[in-house]
Amino acid sequence: MAGQLGSNNGGQAEASYRPLTGMVFIFNLIVGTGALTLPKAFAIAGWLAGGLTIVCLAFLSFITVSYIVEVMSTTNALVKRQDEQRLTDTDSLNSESSPLIRSSADSFGNEIDELRYPGRIVQSEAPTAPSADSMPFEITRRFELGQMAHMYFNSYLIVAFYAVICIYLYGDLAIYAVAVPKSLRDVACTYWPNASSTDTDNRTETDYCWSPQSGLTRRDAYRLFVGAFSLLVCPFAFFNVQKTKYLQVATSLSRWLAFGVMLTLAATTLAIGQGSGHPGPVNWTRIPQLFGASVYSFMCHHSLPALLTPMSPKRHLRLVLLADFSLILVFYLSLAYTGIFAFGHLEDLYTLNFQPGRRLAIGVWQPVRYFLALFPVFALSTSFPIIAITLRGNLKALFGLIRSRAGGGSNGRQFHWLVEKAAFPLLAVGPPVALAFVTSSVDALVNYTGSYAGALLQYAVPALLLHYSRRKAASQLPPLDADSRYAPIHVSPFGHPACLVAILGWTLACMALVTADHLMEDAALANVTAAGPRVSGLRPALTLQLN
Repeated sequence: MAGQLGSNNGGQAEASYRPLTGMVFIFNLIVGTGALTLPKAFAIAGWLAGGLTIVCLAFLSFITVSYIVEVMSTTNALVKRQDEQRLTDTDSLNSESSPLIRSSADSFGNEIDELRYPGRIVQSEAPTAPSADSMPFEITRRFELGQMAHMYFNSYLIVAFYAVICIYLYGDLAIYAVAVPKSLRDVACTYWPNASSTDTDNRTETDYCWSPQSGLTRRDAYRLFVGAFSLLVCPFAFFNVQKTKYLQVATSLSRWLAFGVMLTLAATTLAIGQGSGHPGPVNWTRIPQLFGASVYSFMCHHSLPALLTPMSPKRHLRLVLLADFSLILVFYLSLAYTGIFAFGHLEDLYTLNFQPGRRLAIGVWQPVRYFLALFPVFALSTSFPIIAITLRGNLKALFGLIRSRAGGGSNGRQFHWLVEKAAFPLLAVGPPVALAFVTSSVDALVNYTGSYAGALLQYAVPALLLHYSRRKAASQLPPLDADSRYAPIHVSPFGHPACLVAILGWTLACMALVTADHLMEDAALANVTAAGPRVSGLRPALTLQLN
């Protein structure tokens, strides 16, 4: 769900690949384990509401992706223009035999020479004279979101930007810290109180894990697995690790094998007429939860600079992105619709519907069941340290900015080594693990995180970046009649000011709707608690299942 938010590139060129390869990379980035929460979200909101919502979110995400592409293009033009001016200044000063003295903070007013992004300071490349036929707006240098935010946002918006990223990454880690132990618990706990009804997993947290004689409940087992996960995986957040090429290939292959098997099993169940799902078309009260779960579905904005910059040629970049989004939309609809009509009850994680012990309409080899049920364990466990390290860097950047605003010195100043080596890693992994001990509800975590931080990062941030980048370009780039090379390309067709306002309004409206839903849910839960055992069944999927 999360990608790299920093850069180890510093705006320099890098090895290229063809658009088809780029399509595969983008597809793999967007379609992750977050898709496993879609079938349940479709089931509770209705098949019609689910389809319309996911189509709408795909279109809106494509719009804001086009914003990021234009901002990347504008950033390249601004930096190349700055390089030209620096070369001119250098030639002029050399001709006068004068030393070149230049502040690192006078470019664009936001330290373009020392671009800060999560956890590091990047020196931009030395200026080089562009060729006569070069296109300054072409995306040839990589600038991550954090770098572009420093170029265009004021200090308050920069702090808000890093805060949103940190909340988003916290949500990712919390979901991972819950999903892995929950998958392990549901596979390991083999005791079924009513063995005749294993087509629906109606076991509760207080049911025994193995047998009444063991005395260990499913809640106890879950917490044991959370503890084991924190001891085995979280320590990697204290080091600098990254996925190797072979680990990425293994993760991708296992992901597509798992999705392919689940699609095949569900489609086969429907083909032989054994589907037990009968969802309604629309359940208006669950639309906010559907949005919270679905907003993650097309999240790729934070990793676009790393994926699109090496792509060459970029003549049909918009068509490549449109084709990718269309394929992903078809895949999501196929996964969700086969799931909601094949199963009468859907788990938070779709893979748990295939766990050993569950009755399926068709025979499935037991090792395949174990593979599907444990697939999130492997996929999420390998991603958790990477995201934790990314969050650690963003926390460092955020606190550095806050310290600078409070008068504690430059935000480039280093923290004490104990703070960097111990405090920031603990701050990154501590809250998600603590939350995992409190709740085992994956859909609730996805709903809260996606509804707020996910919406801001996917909609508001690109719109604001586009607005401020256009303002800066208008004031610092030469007009076309003075230099025809500065003709904008990769311009978003949805960049009209009215569209920007609509996107920001959509973001606020969605957050207000979800907030109102949470408040009504809390009120309903309070009424259930006050009424005691006589009232039950009020929207349990939306409540945090406190253990």
